[in-house]
Amino acid sequence: SCLIMERWLSEDTAASVTRSIREEASRRVALARELLPPGTAISSGNGFHVWLPMAPDRATALPARAAASGILLPAPEIFLADAQAPSWGVRLSLGGPKLDRLQDALAGLRTLLLDGGSGPQSRAMP
Repeated sequence: SCLIMERWLSEDTAASVTRSIREEASRRVALARELLPPGTAISSGNGFHVWLPMAPDRATALPARAAASGILLPAPEIFLADAQAPSWGVRLSLGGPKLDRLQDALAGLRTLLLDGGSGPQSRAMP
């Protein structure tokens, strides 16, 4: 494994892999910003996730509503340092699904976010 790493470093493969990963993360974050309601997706750096800030009651309800549409989201509490904080949100992981599945999930999530929790579950993922 040391020889492989040495070869990757000498042939610039490691830098190429790093660039490819960063480009894919940027592409997925851009897709989230494009498909989600304007201004809702916040990201920092080249990570494979975005943060959707929202009120605690809405953040708590969203994962169950999303699950009913076939979209899996983590409970917002697991990312909170202080459960009494006035600003909560939901963290979206963008790195796991294939791009077409991610696009479908983001479109479904957009519908849920625009609905605001008042309407029926609108669509299931294929």
